[in-house]
Amino acid sequence: MADVNAGATIWTRLAVFGPWIIYPAIWGAVLSSAFGSILGGPRILQALSMDGLVPKFLSKLSPSGQPTIATWISGVIAIAAVFLGGLNTLAQYVSVLFLTLYVAVNVSAAVEQLIKEPSYRPKIHVPWFVSLLGAAAAMVVMWLISPWAFIFALGLESLIFIYLISKKLEQQWGDASTGIWMHLSRFALLRLNTKKVHTRNWRPIIILFVHELKDHMQLVKFTEMLGQNSGLLTISKLVTFEDTSELARRDKIAFEMQKDLKAEGLQALTEVNVVSDLKYGMYQVAASHGMAGVKTNTVVFGWSGNKEGKIQELQVIHSLSNSRKNILMVHCNKPFTIRANKRIDIWWRGENRNGDLMLLLSYLIRLNRKWKKAVINIFSIVNSEAEKYERERHIQVSIKEARIDAEIHVLLKENDDILGTLIKKSAKADLVFAGLAHGNNDYTSQIEIIDRIASNLKVIVFVQNNGMESEIPVIFGLTET
Repeated sequence: MADVNAGATIWTRLAVFGPWIIYPAIWGAVLSSAFGSILGGPRILQALSMDGLVPKFLSKLSPSGQPTIATWISGVIAIAAVFLGGLNTLAQYVSVLFLTLYVAVNVSAAVEQLIKEPSYRPKIHVPWFVSLLGAAAAMVVMWLISPWAFIFALGLESLIFIYLISKKLEQQWGDASTGIWMHLSRFALLRLNTKKVHTRNWRPIIILFVHELKDHMQLVKFTEMLGQNSGLLTISKLVTFEDTSELARRDKIAFEMQKDLKAEGLQALTEVNVVSDLKYGMYQVAASHGMAGVKTNTVVFGWSGNKEGKIQELQVIHSLSNSRKNILMVHCNKPFTIRANKRIDIWWRGENRNGDLMLLLSYLIRLNRKWKKAVINIFSIVNSEAEKYERERHIQVSIKEARIDAEIHVLLKENDDILGTLIKKSAKADLVFAGLAHGNNDYTSQIEIIDRIASNLKVIVFVQNNGMESEIPVIFGLTET
């Protein structure tokens, strides 16, 4: 049987002053660790309780300011460990758990060096590969001490990590994960900026302007469907210099918008832009939004509820059309349904290439799980049989080239009430796309047409294709006026 005192005996023989140095040193180390654990353990439990990670009663203090309950619980755990009897085995597990601290510190130092976080300014500069070597060496020692203790330590800390994630705590400090994503984003953007984006790589990069996010959640849901798993949506709130209260808390507003989106299960970028005028601010932000390689390219308006707001939207649309931005104007008369057999109608006039964009947007919507079985109907109205044949052939070629399944319905014009025909045919459709005229400054007539259609259909989207290779498409949400 091995002599448990052999280590101390050998050192007393080798030391200059024999046992007079070795035994006091051993007792000093033992007492130091013991007092550190006695004093630190309860306060660690207290701190965890105050952060909401363990039950609140553990943070209760005595009249003298000591964490009494946490101290008693720590004592019970320590005494229970002593009564297990196998202190040498227990020491292996304790040693391995302590070594995980060195692994975490070294990995953290290596990550901070690699992502070059400006806030990371250590007094002692250690190369990242030395830190990783230290972490690997600590793990080797953990394995040599006890493979079972090594597995236990990794499993226990993994469970703790999963538990902390499930708590969804609000973080009050910066961490390395943000730096990692910024580093990866920088790498991707620099590479993307050197590439020429071909039309086959086109995808909706959208900006949505909202006054109050919760009031336009249906519009946000529609817009998010267009770019799910392929595009990118930015939701922007415009704040003027006169809005002093919102101006002071603009950083918090973007974070609150993220929480509102998360509550609805939606994903989008959020930002707050300060402008001198709402109308000019929409145009200015839309025209310059994005960065090299990822420029905003699609604009969506929600149809305003008052005449002044409608005129303002049409004026901004007219300005944006000259900037080659694709434009969508959406009116949600009813929430999106969740029934299985959905229907998307496209009204194709054969002008301005609006039909191409409408067809692409319909395809993007069908990529969503709840819309993958939706039927796409393409409607078009012509004046004669000859024109009907030509229109059917043209549409058939277009959808064949696009490799998109759709049903074609070319109708002969029966009367001058084309809007009535549109409303009648698409009354049961879940989503309707129609073209938006280019360069029409007669806002009064446009408002009458849009109002009539919007009030009779569930969801109508007016589309204006200003070039799918446009550097800046944008989506506008309703701005209260």
